[in-house]
Amino acid sequence: MITLVGFTCYTTVPPIFALRLMDRFGMDGGTATAQTGLVLTVGVVAVCLAQVLITLWNFKNPRLMLRTGSVGIFVGLAMLLFARDILAMCVSMIVIGFAVGFLAPAVLGAISLIGGRGAQGKIGGINMAARGLGSAIGPVLGTTLYQANHDAPIWGSLALVMGVFLLTFISGDTRAAAS
Repeated sequence: MITLVGFTCYTTVPPIFALRLMDRFGMDGGTATAQTGLVLTVGVVAVCLAQVLITLWNFKNPRLMLRTGSVGIFVGLAMLLFARDILAMCVSMIVIGFAVGFLAPAVLGAISLIGGRGAQGKIGGINMAARGLGSAIGPVLGTTLYQANHDAPIWGSLALVMGVFLLTFISGDTRAAAS
């Protein structure tokens, strides 16, 4: 569930960046596309940096990483909601990317612990299917919400990431939080 909800949340907002830049900031299509590329790039770099830090600092608590990641995504989305320029959008995406960098490996680590020997491949496959499904739902949800209100995709993602955070509390067993 965390993977499905998390990837739906993560992919709901990026498809509307160029639209948001044109509608909110009055950019032409070409400029909005280029600026969207910049915003998305800094987010991806932040994901990579977070995963390097996880390796260097030897993080071993999936539950803490899940909670930290979901709170970080929430904070980044809230910042994005109030962003008034490209720099603020980039800073927001750095926060979101850094948080996603913690969330994704935490889920993989936790489901690996759940599965144990022999079942890890099956659980990993289900996790990848949930990732793909979330990545398919998110853009459709984001553009649909955008038609209703330009801030609606961000509000929707905020609600979804709260769901991810709450899922980390369902069980006292760290392994169960990622299932």
